[in-house]
Amino acid sequence: MLANLLQEFAAPLSKEQVNKFKEALGDLSLEQVNWLSGYLAGIAATGAAAGINDIRSVVGPQSAFAPDPLSALSSQTQAQPAQVSSDITQSTILYGSQTGNAKGVAQQLKKQLEQADIAAELIDLADFNPKQIKKLTRVFLIVSTHGEGEPPDDAVEFYDFMHSKKVSDLSQLEFAVLALGDSSYEHFCQTGKDFEAAFEAAGASKLFARIDCDVDYQGDSERWQQAIQEHLQANRSNLNSSDTQATPQLSIVEREPSVDKFNPLSAEVIDVVAISASDANKQTFHVEIDLANSGLQYQPGDTLGIWPINSKELVTEVIARLGANGDELVTTKKGAIRLFDCLQNERELTQVSPGFISWLAKVAQDNSLLEISQNPSQLKALIQRSQIPDLLEQFPCQIDVQEFVEQLRAITPRLYSIASSQAEVEDEVHLTVGLVANEQTSKVRFGAASAYLASLTAGDSVKVFIESNKHFRLPDDPSTPIVMIGAGTGIAPYRGFMQQREHSRGPLGESWLFFGNQHFSADFLYQLEWQQYLKKGVLSHIELAFSRDQKEKVYVQDRMLEQADKLYELLESGAHFYLCGDQQRLAKSVEEALVSIIEKHGQLSSEAAINYLNDLKKQGRYQKDVY
Repeated sequence: MLANLLQEFAAPLSKEQVNKFKEALGDLSLEQVNWLSGYLAGIAATGAAAGINDIRSVVGPQSAFAPDPLSALSSQTQAQPAQVSSDITQSTILYGSQTGNAKGVAQQLKKQLEQADIAAELIDLADFNPKQIKKLTRVFLIVSTHGEGEPPDDAVEFYDFMHSKKVSDLSQLEFAVLALGDSSYEHFCQTGKDFEAAFEAAGASKLFARIDCDVDYQGDSERWQQAIQEHLQANRSNLNSSDTQATPQLSIVEREPSVDKFNPLSAEVIDVVAISASDANKQTFHVEIDLANSGLQYQPGDTLGIWPINSKELVTEVIARLGANGDELVTTKKGAIRLFDCLQNERELTQVSPGFISWLAKVAQDNSLLEISQNPSQLKALIQRSQIPDLLEQFPCQIDVQEFVEQLRAITPRLYSIASSQAEVEDEVHLTVGLVANEQTSKVRFGAASAYLASLTAGDSVKVFIESNKHFRLPDDPSTPIVMIGAGTGIAPYRGFMQQREHSRGPLGESWLFFGNQHFSADFLYQLEWQQYLKKGVLSHIELAFSRDQKEKVYVQDRMLEQADKLYELLESGAHFYLCGDQQRLAKSVEEALVSIIEKHGQLSSEAAINYLNDLKKQGRYQKDVY
């Protein structure tokens, strides 16, 4: 009984040690025994004496290096009256995440509630049966918005259910929504807004107003979590106002913080190599990073988060346009800092928010910019072609540096599909990085992260973290056929897939690759490796679509239609399909091709073919990593 609880609460204990706890206490360190003693003391104070006797029968004699904590707990338990949990209504945390942000917030909320001794269940919407919503009484929903106001893949089924006639009366349910989004898109946080409206339409009670978070969501999400905790604690206090004893707080020893988005690893760069020809329209780089001694593990399909810094040249240009020198002190959440350091390390200069444009229009007193800020299509176009120095050049005015810094977004990490498998590269992680360049202004502008990574050399340090992506995974059985579809740097995760499969035991299923780019001679990324995988039989077949090598452009969806018979055969044999690349230019066309293939070769109606594809998604046999 208590061993199961330890799986949830054990701070300095590893999972393996928790499993061994039933066998022998002597396997633990002194620190861990002390921690366990404190934990069990808290359990004993809430009336779990029976569990202690169960543990004693399994653990056996006391450790040779520490007093027997179970003896002390027995006397404490006899002296304390039993209490039942004061949290009568359990909270359910549902999250729908595309890049991991919503998942991270959900995990933070669960941890906070547990530390406050409040029961909470954490569920990925991809694993949630929508019909179960009628059985819940309190839901905290954390959901991102993907593309142009669309729900993330994980949340599609629940989204469709909540907006259908299938949803029943939810008057028993209370809820709160945290919406994640990007205000540079027209339909900012639309999925969260839609879910809130759907819950209310079904009769659910809103605990408090929805919070819409922009890309620098941490502050808003923390305030939302704090509001939830205060609400639940207040309810618990009201329920227990007649109790004379307070619920004991468990004393937990904190472990060293694990590597995550807000506590990244400073890793050393091993190498950065150009893998596209020098005359390619888009430069692409292969980046290798050392994870030795970090303990970080990843699986093919996961992503690597990179915390970029702005180039010295870009920062210097912005400072000059402000009429500053860079040594001015500005105040941020971290305290006073030089303007130059703030702009280089803490603020976005390559991405522009709608809020910044509205602010600049007022400061510059420019009616034309104000009109643009109020026109969604014009605003979107301006954001797509501009970086901060471009706007300062186009709309010059006197600006207070402190006010300027406050209008800029905080730098956020960028996620890159991992292009390697640890079965092959061990303590390394590889990336495929396309240099983002925008030539719509008088000066070529580069993406913050891609330019930063391309500029690194061996020995440099970069801040990184692993973002797990359980919805872009190879099948457990390597004999299962797979079809990989990608364009440009969308080839990255498939390199990891092939490395993993080459090291798998047993027979391999068929592996088909559809890859597209501009030119064979300049853009056939990892060409020699793919040829080797074909020679070894790890890769069964490759279809190439180089769009600009002939008069009529050819894309991967065209190659798919040419191989329609075989693709449908693979679908019917249980193959897993993967899509990686640009959401706008690739994903829609590929899905249309798949539906066409299913409709024709399955002899289905258009609606039935769409349902067939949706079933593949639900089964985890059609997985996307799009951006």
